[in-house]
Amino acid sequence: MFTTIRSLKISYEVLGEGEPILLLHGWGGSLESMKALGSRLKDQGFKVILVDLPGFGKSDKPREAFWLEDYAQIIEEFLKQLEIENPVLFGHSFGGAISIKITTRKNVKVKKLILCNSSGIRLPKEKKQKVVGKVAKIVKAFARIPLLGRLYPYLRKFFYYYILGERDYIDHQEIAGTFEKVIVEDLTE
Repeated sequence: MFTTIRSLKISYEVLGEGEPILLLHGWGGSLESMKALGSRLKDQGFKVILVDLPGFGKSDKPREAFWLEDYAQIIEEFLKQLEIENPVLFGHSFGGAISIKITTRKNVKVKKLILCNSSGIRLPKEKKQKVVGKVAKIVKAFARIPLLGRLYPYLRKFFYYYILGERDYIDHQEIAGTFEKVIVEDLTE
């Protein structure tokens, strides 16, 4: 099924009847990655709502880079359109960060919040992270040098993919701006 929110086509599925539970997938995932869990929950008497977040699965990609706030607003509107009240929110990884944002905004009354390997909670920077940040700034400085600037996209890919192991960033390059925005927000409080 599809609905439209903020001019974006959003893909979703609803399984079963009962207490509503919204499953939000992680970065690079889709509603397909939540179907096995959704099927089990449906068998336990839940109304399971699966959604492809904008930029993933069969949903449209955002026209500009999104913040967590944008994702929270879209999911809130999605719940309103489907007339889902007082849902349980289950968020995996990136979906967890969105779930935290929705819960703290208090525009939707959330019955329960379940987080699985949630992003959005920042731990104090360790030495390795500080070094990586400094190296990233050096690599970015190469972009300002005329001849080396042409190599910047390749250096950036090498840095993120092979040095940091951030395959999510490279594998979803078409929404890399969104990735850069959503990973910086700290939801620890």
